[in-house]
Amino acid sequence: MGALLGWLPCGLGPAAVDDAALTDLDRAVLATLTERRETPRAQFHFEPGAIDPVALDAAVKANVAELEGLEKTLAMKYRGQVHFFLYRDVPEMTARTGVSAGTVAFSTGTVSVHQAHDFRGCHELVHIFALQFPPQG
Repeated sequence: MGALLGWLPCGLGPAAVDDAALTDLDRAVLATLTERRETPRAQFHFEPGAIDPVALDAAVKANVAELEGLEKTLAMKYRGQVHFFLYRDVPEMTARTGVSAGTVAFSTGTVSVHQAHDFRGCHELVHIFALQFPPQG
């Protein structure tokens, strides 16, 4: 099934993340979101056993599709990989990150999106795209 979604074989399971663009919050939650899946366009960080495998597959597929769709809409290519921090649900995300109750997704820095695993939409990706491209005169 991994090949079906375009995952890289080396991207399954725990691994060290070496990305200077991660924020302090990103690094802090990596202490518990120790599992990782990687595609050519994104890394997905999540807690072992917290998300049903079928739901996790759907989240990876949907987020990659949102990223590719946004690139097509904007006629721009995102440089590097987006880091998606996936949480079991909104209360878990709130507890681990300290965001306001009711927030279903948010972006940090230039590469990271934190979200409940079942969130769908490209809104947070727009924020990190906007930070990557210089303003036009």
